Amino acid sequence: MKKVFSIFILCCCCHLFSDSQEKRVVLLTDKNNSPYSVNQPEAYLSRRAIERRKKFNIPVDITDLPVNPAYRETIRQTEGISIIGSLKWSNALLIECADETAYEKILNLPFVKSTQPIAKRVKKNLSSNSTFRMSANNAAAFSYEATHQQIEIHNGQWLHQQGATGKSKMIALPDAGFYQYNNNRFLDSLVIRKQIIATRDFISNNNQVADDHPHGSVCLSVLAANQNGSYVGSCTDAQFVLLRTEDANSEQIIEEYYWGMGAEYADSIGVDVISSSVGYTTFDDPSQNHTYQEMDGNTTFITRMANIAGKKGILIVNSTGNDGTSSWKYIGAPADGDNILAIGAVNTEKQIASFSSFGPSFDNRVKPDLVSVGLNTAVVSGDGQIITSNGTSYAAPNLAGLAACLWELFPETDNGKLIQTLRNSGDRFANPDAQYGYGIPDMKKAALILLKENFSATISSINCAAKINWSSKDRIGMGYRIERKKFDEADFFPIDTLYSQHEEWGEHLYQFTDSTALEKMDYRVVVFLDSSYFFQSDVLNFNLPTACLTTSNQNFLNPRPCLKIYPNPAQQQATIEAIFGAIPRDYSIQVLDAAGRVMRNFPQKTNNYSHKQLIDLSGFYPGLYFVRIHTDKQRDITAKLIVR
Repeated sequence: MKKVFSIFILCCCCHLFSDSQEKRVVLLTDKNNSPYSVNQPEAYLSRRAIERRKKFNIPVDITDLPVNPAYRETIRQTEGISIIGSLKWSNALLIECADETAYEKILNLPFVKSTQPIAKRVKKNLSSNSTFRMSANNAAAFSYEATHQQIEIHNGQWLHQQGATGKSKMIALPDAGFYQYNNNRFLDSLVIRKQIIATRDFISNNNQVADDHPHGSVCLSVLAANQNGSYVGSCTDAQFVLLRTEDANSEQIIEEYYWGMGAEYADSIGVDVISSSVGYTTFDDPSQNHTYQEMDGNTTFITRMANIAGKKGILIVNSTGNDGTSSWKYIGAPADGDNILAIGAVNTEKQIASFSSFGPSFDNRVKPDLVSVGLNTAVVSGDGQIITSNGTSYAAPNLAGLAACLWELFPETDNGKLIQTLRNSGDRFANPDAQYGYGIPDMKKAALILLKENFSATISSINCAAKINWSSKDRIGMGYRIERKKFDEADFFPIDTLYSQHEEWGEHLYQFTDSTALEKMDYRVVVFLDSSYFFQSDVLNFNLPTACLTTSNQNFLNPRPCLKIYPNPAQQQATIEAIFGAIPRDYSIQVLDAAGRVMRNFPQKTNNYSHKQLIDLSGFYPGLYFVRIHTDKQRDITAKLIVR
């Protein structure tokens, strides 16, 4: 199967060369007598990485300690051995052996636990002058809304409207290369604004990643391309770390180890999200091939490394693979991991791509976790053209970027909670399957889930009134409907609506006072993003203190006020009949929508205990409304109205 999960046409010239080096992984026994300490993590972790651990109560442990420098130096000085990398989480070194004699020299070292080959001697390689181009189903110039469908399928535009564009997040991309990313007009803002904070080539052991394969550049475009009027990615203001861990010239298991080195590096500098569009099942050497039985979340090396990265607090988003129509069919590693969001591909019509790899994992966990647009995805090619292309490679960064934006709004949420929230927001969460997983996540629904989990409200009696206090994150456009239920009523009815006036997203405090509270009342706050996205708080029980009970309180209970609406449901018009508990002087009849906005208001005067009013409903959309009689005595009578 393809290691990079998109469809490329390779146009190149090959040349043969002799490579006498064999690469092996050397597992070490311990980290004894290390100059590093878990009590001084600043020696090997960045300040940002340490802050992430503190924030989410993740301990610095022995896996964070670098490989013992003394062990490394002893192996480095062994004749015929050169070190090409280290893996602290696995306490291992990657080495090149000139011949079998050189390899045998390190076998008897007391701190060497075991070794195993991870790359055979290479017989051929691609010329460094190779060129690549994207395959395009429908290559064409796009309008300003080139990406709007792949963003809006997740309600991702709502995140951006709240100001969440990834400003506080750092995203790493392990890939096959980022060819000419620094000369791509759609990515020039990343260079100008210095959003590329680090590059590292683990294969060539340097920091140059712009002279290799273009696959990473195309994936980066889905995240970060930012040319207003043409193409806007899912997370344009994040910082990015570009890592070459995939060798497009061959298919060897050492690339899983390069990916692990990249994940360790990303963790050490404080990366929040890894957007990974690679995966592994079969190799040039069949003895290294994985089996479906190994897709159990804990067996392959790359999956174990991804799981550790997840435990360090990093959100891992990985494409599932493009093997849906092949004999393999299933997801690849590391998409099978426990702490990983595995992403399949759909088109903008929400139809599954036939190539999108199947789940479940071998141990029968739901995989893929979610799906995003990977069929006819709008991308920017390596030569700076907007085209469409196919691959779960593009579904993963599209969703990784939106997940980072959601995380920006809720930075107190850890990566595990974020993964579960995104799954819960999927349109198939109740009935996941082997290709869609939990389905297409909805970012507004995910935000609502997190808002509800963090919402808190209290009620108290102040000067014989019910006072509700609550705190919630919000921004202008969001609001709160206060609902009340009297002891003799079967349902809650709205009594007031408050709207956020805050320009910036953040935590804000609110209060509402009901001076007409009776002896026993129930209240709740309905928090809404709009009329379709809302949740109800827990019920707040209120008992008016005995000292506050008066004759007027008791008289209001008898005769009992009531409000009748007929017909209900109604279409063009409805009759409203109100009976008051006391004769009002001034009052109004109000029709409110589900969000608490007043749609109709009819001021009235009367000297009677009752009133009847015909309401014209033409122009009302079908749905739920509330009718409220608001009197000069501030005693509201409310009932539901269904318009068809």
